[in-house]
Amino acid sequence: MELVNPVVQTSGVGVIVTFFLGSGTVLEPGEAVEVGLAFERSLLQVITAVRGLLENKGELSNGTDNLLQGIADKHEEFIYLLQQRNTATYQR
Repeated sequence: MELVNPVVQTSGVGVIVTFFLGSGTVLEPGEAVEVGLAFERSLLQVITAVRGLLENKGELSNGTDNLLQGIADKHEEFIYLLQQRNTATYQR
């Protein structure tokens, strides 16, 4: 149940924001969406790199490939949703 605890999730987001922007940064909602998009895009790059590395070494099993592709698909969905949120914010 800890993973759905808003306090725990907010703390995790704080770590990500600090990593990308430095400590003491206060973000407006639109800025938070931009940070989220940057994070999601970076994560997709890492997944692609790991998949390529495993494939080049001949260590990418079908199951691992499916797992990585599933994770990438979910994060592509997050990017889509964040972009929709971003577009809705700027259209107001």
